[in-house]
Amino acid sequence: MRMCNKILIVLVILMVQGLLWAEGLFESTTSDQSKTTEQAIDKTNVGLSLSGFIKSGVFFGQDEQFRATTLREYGEFDLKGDVVKDKLGRALIDIRYFSDVNSLDVREAWVETSTGSLDIRLGRQIIVWGRADSINPTNNITPFNSLVLSSEYDDTRLSNELVQLKLKLAPELNLQAIWVPAYRSDTLVFDRMSLPAGISIGQNAFPVSSLSNGSVALRMEAATGAIDGSISYYYGYNVLPGFDYTFTMTGMAIVPTAYRMQAIGGDFSTALAGFGLRGEVCAKIPELSQSDYVYIPAPYLQYVFGVDRSMGDFNVLVQYSGLYVTDFKQLDPLTMNPAALQMATINRLFLGTSDQVSHAATAQIGWNGMSDTLHVKLAGMYIFTTKEYAVLPSITYDIADALTGTIGVRNVDGPDSSLNHMINKLMSMAYVELKCSF
Repeated sequence: MRMCNKILIVLVILMVQGLLWAEGLFESTTSDQSKTTEQAIDKTNVGLSLSGFIKSGVFFGQDEQFRATTLREYGEFDLKGDVVKDKLGRALIDIRYFSDVNSLDVREAWVETSTGSLDIRLGRQIIVWGRADSINPTNNITPFNSLVLSSEYDDTRLSNELVQLKLKLAPELNLQAIWVPAYRSDTLVFDRMSLPAGISIGQNAFPVSSLSNGSVALRMEAATGAIDGSISYYYGYNVLPGFDYTFTMTGMAIVPTAYRMQAIGGDFSTALAGFGLRGEVCAKIPELSQSDYVYIPAPYLQYVFGVDRSMGDFNVLVQYSGLYVTDFKQLDPLTMNPAALQMATINRLFLGTSDQVSHAATAQIGWNGMSDTLHVKLAGMYIFTTKEYAVLPSITYDIADALTGTIGVRNVDGPDSSLNHMINKLMSMAYVELKCSF
């Protein structure tokens, strides 16, 4: 088990998928919809719109030896150009420059044409499915960089080259089809870790770009006003790869390995007696069998249900999320070799499938005061099954028009054997950010 713990520490630094549950609560309950670029400009307009921001910040924390350190000190420049041609089409580009790593990132770049009831969009896009807050089981298209140091959850989303078709079947009904020709995984971060002796990271086992290796998705969405909802289907590679292993001359190599799955889901949102209600559910069925491959999970069901309410200057959001493994099998140390047992254990920890049923809750309390210039949030997550938690308080002040300052803290922890405890010193931090939008 000592070797298993070493491998586990390596992997939690590679990818902290579960931490996104709490990190996303920095957003308001309607942030996904307000940030969707599809609604930025009415298609009947004509012209060019330029917008963006300049942001700088400092993140403080501890290094692997638990010494106080500056985790990130940066300046960021974002420029977005949006061109609309009357009833014919639209083009958008979103470019970001990061001073701390001297890099330029094309976050989105796409062109869309409209022909009556059919919209066709090609290029680099960020698509977010689901109506729950941050925890979106039906969103199987967009990969994440869960180790991004930012106060804004939207910064963790990664774009992908996509072909998107949207057909308007009726005023309140549309059908969306997406093709992902090239696989892009959740970010695996290698430069923030030191590997234990005898353990290395092998070459990724990801599919090459080809027609046969593409992923497809369909979504039927209805917006009636009283209740909005959709049903969706995805067939393709999971953006969160599994972890296989191989032996080398010096020990063992961990091999991130992509696998195909089907995902069948649905979501809804509505209002009742002044409360906002929302939910999602998605069944995920791997193409291969867990009995044959250590990195393949058993079929499982993810679900989340939430309620939110605004009361004067206060807003409250509470969500329950869970996971159910439909073909749960205990790992048998008598029939599995030690390396396979270790990797199977780690794969289950990452997906949250160590138990047949898992339960978690997220919550956010927000207050807007001082004539709506001071915004205080207290967000948190608690996983009942593993007793892990995350607490994320933040304060944002509107210094002037389009100029804001934010301070915040992120603290994650749990029992000694839990993921959150192992990453406590690496992922718990305090930060200060200034942002000027234009």
